[in-house]
Amino acid sequence: MIRRPWNEDKWLLVTMEEHARVASLIAAAWVGPNGKLPEEVLLAVARHESGWRDEDSSPRINAEGAPLAYQEIDVAQSFGPWRRSVRLLLDDKRFYAARLSAMFYSEQARASVNLVKSSPRTVAALGQFLGEMKMIARRTEELAREETRPEFSRAIDERDLMKFAQAPGQSVAAHLRFMQVCHELALLLCGPFQGELDIPNVPFLAEGDTLHVSRLGDKVGLTVSPLPFRKNLRDHLSAVIIPRRLYKSDEELRLTIGEVSNKTIEFHIGSPQ
Repeated sequence: MIRRPWNEDKWLLVTMEEHARVASLIAAAWVGPNGKLPEEVLLAVARHESGWRDEDSSPRINAEGAPLAYQEIDVAQSFGPWRRSVRLLLDDKRFYAARLSAMFYSEQARASVNLVKSSPRTVAALGQFLGEMKMIARRTEELAREETRPEFSRAIDERDLMKFAQAPGQSVAAHLRFMQVCHELALLLCGPFQGELDIPNVPFLAEGDTLHVSRLGDKVGLTVSPLPFRKNLRDHLSAVIIPRRLYKSDEELRLTIGEVSNKTIEFHIGSPQ
């Protein structure tokens, strides 16, 4: 869940699946030098948080009593939702999207674990997770033969893994980086980001390879330069708004969320005025 202050006395909460939907809107609106991105790449962006559905439906509080935000979750507890996100794509035989998601979450895991400060259990869990994702990304046929992993019973045809990366200007590395950029932009949009930053190594831009992103004030919107869309992107996100206070238990937080209806909030991503 993404948590950000809202006005002076509220929290705005966005689920991880809703964040992925916003990322998919960004991806679908993106127009690079070679036109639209392949459908399978857009699907990977749209469904990369599907494994968080159970966690989204059962929000928790952090140690202080605030709604638990995604960045406060122990990384080892994220491995389960990340695995489920990949497996859901495999179950639907969306093999290239599953490969991209496995690579995406491998990078997320590596960036999230400090090998020096983490416990041996966390390091071991990281190694196991990275091993699984590597096997999926490289050759899932091997997993199909492992009796201890029936969830990976469908083989992946290597032709499916590569056909989307053979068009001019396309590559697996570029598709992965594109997925990461859409993910980051959606986090900045939905979360408490304020100020300015540069996102480097951005593929499929008509000019350069860096996006300059800024936001001033409390509106749900971003200014980006250069604009990667044909025109400014206007759409909406779904969120809940609850009192900004410390809650005594997970149950109290869930009851509070259950008593309010989802709000539809317009957002805007545009070029500098």
